[in-house]
Amino acid sequence: MDKDELLNAAQSGDFISGIYDYCDRWCEKCQFTKKCLNFHMVENKIKSKKSRRDKNEFFDNIEDSLKLALELIQDITKELNIKIDHSEDEEIEQELKRVNDKIKKNEIIQQCRAYSKAVSDFFDDISFYFGKLMGKEKLSEDESISKEKEAVEIIMWYNYLIEVKFARTLHCYLSEHDGDEDNLDYDDKVVSARIAIVAIDRSMASWYLIYDTYSTYEENAKKFLLMLHKIKEGIEMLIPEVVGYKRPYFD
Repeated sequence: MDKDELLNAAQSGDFISGIYDYCDRWCEKCQFTKKCLNFHMVENKIKSKKSRRDKNEFFDNIEDSLKLALELIQDITKELNIKIDHSEDEEIEQELKRVNDKIKKNEIIQQCRAYSKAVSDFFDDISFYFGKLMGKEKLSEDESISKEKEAVEIIMWYNYLIEVKFARTLHCYLSEHDGDEDNLDYDDKVVSARIAIVAIDRSMASWYLIYDTYSTYEENAKKFLLMLHKIKEGIEMLIPEVVGYKRPYFD
């Protein structure tokens, strides 16, 4: 998809503007893919490279999207006769570094990382059983097996997303409290926090299923439930607006 095709698609009326801002990026589980321009772009890219389904495909998609974005920026600056001033680049870079350093040291971010590492280590240690479970292309008629597989899929999908979305929340929060009062930052802050909470709630439900199904892993599941509960409490305390917030289309 080139720049003109992207613009035509965006202006076609076939897609819901900005719907991808509210999602958890799990396209396989989403009912709005036909209305999502982001999904449309990725799907077209994959169709055009059916013969090249390798580990670099994801980064190829990102690279192509970046090229399109840069082309659009160039067109807009020319059309509006805008001259981009790079004199403050170093100052902006230092400010971003300062914010990123704060984010890395944040207690909740550290809790998210501890949770993600512990989950990864847990599934590495018991990979034989769960590897066989996730490898079943055709599930048996046993409903419990189907639920087990879904629970593991959910936990693994959201394992790192919680930190990513809360880091985005923190970035907006810090900008807001440093005097940059931008409505977009405020919206992004609450939406990102909400997606993190959704990821936590679904992960907790999945860990409870494992707790309820496997007596061998009861203690592990309890540990992860407590870790997630603590992270959720921290997010809701920092961003109280997220409590009761509903994402358009998804909640």
